[in-house]
Amino acid sequence: MSQLTPLLFASYWCTCGHGGAFRRYGFGAEYDLYAPNYPQDELFLIMGSAFAPQGYAWAFPRGNGRVRLGVGVIHPDNDEDARIYLDRIMRDIPQLAERFKGASPLEYHTGLFPSEGAVPGFSRDGLLLAGDAGGHGSTLVGEGIRFAIYSGQMAGETAAEAIKAGDTSAAYLGRFDQRWRSRFARDMDIAYMINKHIAAYSDAQWDSSLDLLKRLTPAQAAQALRGDFTASLVMGILARNPSLIATGGKRFLDKMLERINKPVAVSAE
Repeated sequence: MSQLTPLLFASYWCTCGHGGAFRRYGFGAEYDLYAPNYPQDELFLIMGSAFAPQGYAWAFPRGNGRVRLGVGVIHPDNDEDARIYLDRIMRDIPQLAERFKGASPLEYHTGLFPSEGAVPGFSRDGLLLAGDAGGHGSTLVGEGIRFAIYSGQMAGETAAEAIKAGDTSAAYLGRFDQRWRSRFARDMDIAYMINKHIAAYSDAQWDSSLDLLKRLTPAQAAQALRGDFTASLVMGILARNPSLIATGGKRFLDKMLERINKPVAVSAE
């Protein structure tokens, strides 16, 4: 391009494929609480139709007596209102009722999270999408902030290079797409595959899956939840849960291994 055009970074809710709205999304509601009786070294993940149908709820301590308690559901997989379940979780789960005794809400949050995976392209002439706008969050547990930061850094670096080169064309800015997909595409693809699989779980299936998680080492559980998928992680899950071979769970792990081992298609810069 002979003249520079402004670069726009869309970092929140945007249009899928730069044209149509996201069709599948997480809807969450959350309290940020001062909870003096909540142990700051405990966190809860809560699944099941009574408290988080086709989603999950969480209680995450954040220091100085503060705790975030929330619930998220996926639309249009169901049409439930996450806000209705939020107070029920704090009131009706015995393990939480005691811990939240004397708690008081300081903030109340609601939000949407795209749950379709990354959009086909992140760049146009003079435009880059980063964060939720590009579908850059991990759909496994609806984690967006960490990946929005990573994506924003990559987009900023690419934008700086484009300005320096005097070229903000879609072809030049496509370097961001290449870099992002080289770093994140495989893990995000697997996270979306898992999300679609578990979103339809029955309560009995959740019970079985949580039994599986209990057998993992803390390091394995943390690696899985943060979406860092490797062949060694999959083999470690299988080693600690040999019953998966008989129940058919191994077929799903084989699909994960297939995607882990599949080269990411990234064009050379």
